[in-house]
Amino acid sequence: MTAAVHASPLVSGDWQGDDGGGFRWHLRVAPVASATVKPVNAVTLRGSASFPLTLYAVTVSVGWRDGGVAREVRLDTEQIGQGTR
Repeated sequence: MTAAVHASPLVSGDWQGDDGGGFRWHLRVAPVASATVKPVNAVTLRGSASFPLTLYAVTVSVGWRDGGVAREVRLDTEQIGQGTR
């Protein structure tokens, strides 16, 4: 699961599994928006430098059973990653 979040560039996808001890996990990484960024005062020999960035939505949920009750915790965040040109 962590390989997808720590990948460089960040990888879009949907993964799920369980730990064998009663916990189920689900990871979803999805692009939200992309832009090309041009830093201020960044000049190269061929002109101004620019690079693509993508904003990703990252959702992680972990579920388990507590007696007869299903429980789940979910974390939502966003992460800026390298975009594609």
